[in-house]
Amino acid sequence: MPIDGDTLDFLREFQRQALDFIRVNLDTRFLESDLRYQQRFDAQQKAVGDALLAAEKAVNTALASADRAVVKAETAAEKRFESVNEFRAVLSNQSATLMPRTEADAQMKAMADKIEDLKSRVDRTEGGSKGIMAAAALAVAVVTAVFTVLHSPSPSPSLVPGQVGSQTTPIPPR
Repeated sequence: MPIDGDTLDFLREFQRQALDFIRVNLDTRFLESDLRYQQRFDAQQKAVGDALLAAEKAVNTALASADRAVVKAETAAEKRFESVNEFRAVLSNQSATLMPRTEADAQMKAMADKIEDLKSRVDRTEGGSKGIMAAAALAVAVVTAVFTVLHSPSPSPSLVPGQVGSQTTPIPPR
């Protein structure tokens, strides 16, 4: 059966419309697919951006905490050094104002020798028991006073007369 011209034109028009419909349908699907992919890409970009922002905040918080810890450690170390320096100053002050043991022993021996000399003079000049007793009592009193003064415990640095705050006023030697 032969196809006449109208039928052929009808078939060609139908075929063209069908192809146009398929093209429009495919274009629509491609556009929808592209839109979905673009939305996924945008969502991923936003998620990565949010994650980077959160990581940056976490790093900044950690750095701030570390800075505060360093400041606290430096402050504590400075306070310890101040205490050590204060203690050194007290020791320096003590070594400058207190008499060394060897010097005190030498002075005690010199005093004991002088007392012995005075005792022998008193014995020679007075010769009586009253003179000897008085000299002995005097010698014992002088030795006791000197011994008490030289060997009395040092006052603690917090009880040093003239002290103001952490500074001390040197005590003149006796």
